[in-house]
Amino acid sequence: VMQIGGIVSLVVLFVLLALITKYGFLVIASTAEGKAKPPNASEAMNGGFDVLGKQLLVQLAFGGFVYVVGMVGSSLLDFLAFALVVFVLPASLMMFAIEEDVASAVNPADLMRLIGHIGWAYLLLYLFLFLLSGACMGVVALFSGEVSENVLLTIFMVSALYFLMVAYRLMGYAIFQYQAELGFVSEDQKTKDRRRKNVNIVDAKVGVFIKEGCYEKALKLLHKETKLRPNSVQTHENLSRLLKAMGDKARYKAVHDTHLTLPRKGQG
Repeated sequence: VMQIGGIVSLVVLFVLLALITKYGFLVIASTAEGKAKPPNASEAMNGGFDVLGKQLLVQLAFGGFVYVVGMVGSSLLDFLAFALVVFVLPASLMMFAIEEDVASAVNPADLMRLIGHIGWAYLLLYLFLFLLSGACMGVVALFSGEVSENVLLTIFMVSALYFLMVAYRLMGYAIFQYQAELGFVSEDQKTKDRRRKNVNIVDAKVGVFIKEGCYEKALKLLHKETKLRPNSVQTHENLSRLLKAMGDKARYKAVHDTHLTLPRKGQG
């Protein structure tokens, strides 16, 4: 019976962790798109729990890095490795929210590029996140010895969840604030001038990806742009050219057929 109870507890814990993780990235994505209200908590129950699996892989990669450095046997290197992982963790979460890709979330070059684009503001973000984690511990310390262990555990879980959601909002806002530098296009850009500016940024970002040979990243960015601006003839033309150059006949035909149905200037 104890074993069954233990298994049930682990399953419940796993499901809760999966829901919290998924909702957290929904919060980042929603804030990054400029939405003032957080997403409905019920949205975390839609689809699978692959986000948790991918995040576990990310944490395993960081843990593996710290473990490999630890094999050297240097206390200084151990400290530096741990400090580095803690420092880039917010960047990793933000990169994962943008790319939804494990490789990008652990790639040192991608993480340093993101931190570099945000600049000194990343240090400020990191400081805020550090203070939030300290505040959570402070709340627990405040009630420690005053309440029972079960009540203290509940207080810890509630406060940790609250501060975690605040942290996710901060990271999402950082993406929204620096979307031009990061090549991220939010959905709330309504004026024509801002739209033109964002299109130029996307074109530049796509050009960089193509020069670096990152065709799939270029495709992903263009696909996102076609969803945001389904009537943009230029975006569909860019997507068609890229698919044709890659020799992807099936997807090229599908995009080309859609392109032919788009309204042209001077028509209608």
